[in-house]
Amino acid sequence: MALAPVPFRAMQRIAHNAGRALRLDRNLYTSLQWDQSATADAVLIVAIMGAFPAVVGAMLGRISLLALPTAVFQQVVGYLVGWLVAAGILHLVATRTFGSSGRWQVGLALAGYAYVPFVVVSAIGPFVANPFDGVLTPIELLLRLVGIVWFAAGLNRVADVAYDLPAQRSPMAAGLAVLGWWVVVSILL
Repeated sequence: MALAPVPFRAMQRIAHNAGRALRLDRNLYTSLQWDQSATADAVLIVAIMGAFPAVVGAMLGRISLLALPTAVFQQVVGYLVGWLVAAGILHLVATRTFGSSGRWQVGLALAGYAYVPFVVVSAIGPFVANPFDGVLTPIELLLRLVGIVWFAAGLNRVADVAYDLPAQRSPMAAGLAVLGWWVVVSILL
């Protein structure tokens, strides 16, 4: 039996970890603190989630194939910048406001995994509404709200694991990170 190529095994590992991130598995976040590839994996996760809605939108005929490269670029850049902002705010609140000694790179990598719930929003969103027409239907609004709350829960887990914040401070740090993320993503996307 031949061994799977390295990129395929890496994608399997990322997909497995993403499934655990969806469940907010504390053990996953704890183990990722020491994973040298976690930051690179997080970049890939966030970029794929950024591209996914545009690709699905093109497949459904909501955006033209000519507009697809621009839509993918805009979505990926918006998601990556949003990820950096959320991780940065979480890091600053945890270390400067609450005095944690967590490391930026660990918080950044784990925040990328906290982005995983948006795959659900990205997968379902284009089927229930057109995310590229600028109009939010109640279903799409509810779907986005679920994604944001799930993202906040993931950032809460990051605050707990990467920054060792107490249970009463983790939600505050995660909430501020989501608020900053929301402002930036609203401007960019």
